[in-house]
Amino acid sequence: MRKREILPSNDLLFKKLFASPKNRHILIGFIHDMIGLNVVDVIIENPYNIRTFKVTEDQQEFLETEVDVLARLDDGSLVTIELQVRREAHFIERSLHYLS
Repeated sequence: MRKREILPSNDLLFKKLFASPKNRHILIGFIHDMIGLNVVDVIIENPYNIRTFKVTEDQQEFLETEVDVLARLDDGSLVTIELQVRREAHFIERSLHYLS
């Protein structure tokens, strides 16, 4: 059986890695490394759930858009983390929608 390589940019793996409550320390390190915030703790507002992920993938046109990771920092502010691996036509509009 051939082993298949899965890249961290895979949507499912990215959500599993960064939006699982048990991996909060990884998310904290990522936020610190990417934008320099010294975060003590985060609450993941949209935790990874394989059943929810599959429903979203299967019925994407029926559901509102969902960010990859939505986390609340220890100061109460919200951080949206969205992985983009290719150019998308409506990325800016979608990003503005997330802000609202």
